[in-house]
Formats: sequence, structure tokens, C-alpha cells
Amino acid sequence: MKLYFPFLLLAMLLLSACSSKKLQQQTIVLNPSIERLNLLTEWKIKGRVSVKTPKESFISHIFWHQQKDQLTLRLYGDLGQTYAKITSKSSGQNNPTATLEVQKKAYKGTSAEQLMLDVLGWQLPVRQMSQWIKGHPGNNFAQTNYTTYEDGTLAELRYGDWLIHYKSYKKNQYDKNNKKALIYRLPARLQLEHPELKIRLSVRQWLTEFTAS
Repeated sequence: MKLYFPFLLLAMLLLSACSSKKLQQQTIVLNPSIERLNLLTEWKIKGRVSVKTPKESFISHIFWHQQKDQLTLRLYGDLGQTYAKITSKSSGQNNPTATLEVQKKAYKGTSAEQLMLDVLGWQLPVRQMSQWIKGHPGNNFAQTNYTTYEDGTLAELRYGDWLIHYKSYKKNQYDKNNKKALIYRLPARLQLEHPELKIRLSVRQWLTEFTAS
């Protein structure tokens, strides 16, 4: 019995290591329906967003235009008046530039995230959000955990202190150049929660561009 115990312990350790490795691989391999979202490199959404912080809360219309690494995000009222607008792009040797316009003043910086934090007080991961909005967990697998619905679309996503709930999806989306070419479903309602910020997003319209696979 004394000789058997070390072998039993070694076997348990090896089994545990294999299980951990298998689990890690499972978190890295994307569901095919999610992986196809990598083809969605340019998109626009229109809808409504509610933002709540410990100090304030408001509701507005939202327009978000993503072109690969370039984005335009605009928050505006019922009559079209702009509350805030942020643009971000890479220039030169992939050096990012960002501009935030709010209350007829323009602020410039190298990061959309830092500008929003400095001016609006929102700790918003804009780069990750450009993936989350279309139903993709992003590429930072070391910090991301997610669950899916039966059809393969995201149900819940956790990234650091952020928790994202996908409440509903739009009807099946098709390639505009081939109406019979089914692409996938895109989020319609999602909720993003952070200890310092809560966001509810309702997407009224998706306009999409797909790259060739």
C-alpha cells in the first residue's frame, strides 16, 4: 500500500494537468458561428443607449461606424443634436489618434479610451466593445470567458471587471450582394455591466460589410 500511493498521486496529478490543458484549449477555440464574425470588418449600427454611472444617467440615440481600426461614435438627441462624438484611427506607423467633441469643444489624444475617461469619466474599453457589439468575444482569450446559446451566438461574456449579457439577436443577416448567402445573426439588445458603469444598448439597424474569406 505504501508503494501504491505515490503512483496513485502521480496519476491524479497527470490527469489534472491534462484536464487543465484541455479546458484551456476549449476556451481558445471559437465556435464556428462566432469565428465567422472575423469577416465582419466594416459595420454601422443605429439605436438607443442608456448609460448609468454613480454620478449620472442618461439615454440617447447612438450611431457607431466601424471600419477595421477606425471608428466614429456619436451620441445624439431626438432632434439630431450631438451630445458627444468620438473618432479614432491609426495614422502613420500605426500610431492612433483620437478626437472627442462634447459641448462644442474638441479634445485630442492618442486613445479613445483615455479621452473618454479624462473628459467624460467613463472607463470604456472602446476597442473591445467594437468586437462585443457584433457578438464576438475578442481576441484576448487570457482575460475572456463566455457562454453561448444553442445556436452558437454569445449568451454571456466576462472580460476583467466587465460582464456582458446578450438579451436578443436580430433576424438572420444576409450578404447584401447575395441575398441567399446567409451570414449569421447579430445582437439586437445587450447589457454591459462594470462596477463604475452600466450600459444598455438596443440596436435598431445593422448595416454590414463582409470581407472575402
